[in-house]
Amino acid sequence: MNRWLATQSVIKVRCVCIGRYYGLYDTADREGLLKKYEKDALITIYTPSESSLGEEGSDKPTPEDSPQLKCERLTAEDFIKELTHKHHDMSSFTTTVSRGTDTQVNFTVHGFFKEIKNCQESVKMFWRVVQLVPTMDGRPSVASERMFIREALASEMPPAFASTSATSSSCPLTALTSSQQETVNSFAEKSHMTPEWSQRCLERNNWNFSKAADDFIHLYEAGKIPGEAFR
Repeated sequence: MNRWLATQSVIKVRCVCIGRYYGLYDTADREGLLKKYEKDALITIYTPSESSLGEEGSDKPTPEDSPQLKCERLTAEDFIKELTHKHHDMSSFTTTVSRGTDTQVNFTVHGFFKEIKNCQESVKMFWRVVQLVPTMDGRPSVASERMFIREALASEMPPAFASTSATSSSCPLTALTSSQQETVNSFAEKSHMTPEWSQRCLERNNWNFSKAADDFIHLYEAGKIPGEAFR
């Protein structure tokens, strides 16, 4: 065990763990991911509160001290069950070891990932603080983890995700009834968006015209609708 966490091995352990972990994390089958955690591992997730969504984010958050963050604590099993489809840009990762002893390694990973949820793509910045301990056979295992996640700012978007918009869609458009087509045409005329983007906005809001209009205004004012959406 001592050799596993010897000072000269810390960087190697960290790099190997990150590569294997995200190799499983970004796949559809995540059963193997649970094996990377201790049975009683706890994951704490921090996200900006509604009142702070429009504010500039910090690259090095101190979640415990911030009243503007929401906190959620999950077991490793529940955490993995709730994961949506993600794609991490590992070239954007930076890691730092804050502690390395005979019994544990603490390190942080900072980077970006693309998330697909309800057919919508968005890019998020994350900051994970991970505590590793050795198992009986000497393999690294996650004992605890703290994670901070927020929307990525346009100014910090990594090149791999530079073309992704907060309102990009990964789902095909559905066939429309004549009534729905009329609604799309009306929404496109009022919003000046293309019929395709108008349909996506309406589908996002279950074809409620008023809600779709409010959603459009909110996204437009936040600068989250790309130029390609407009005619």
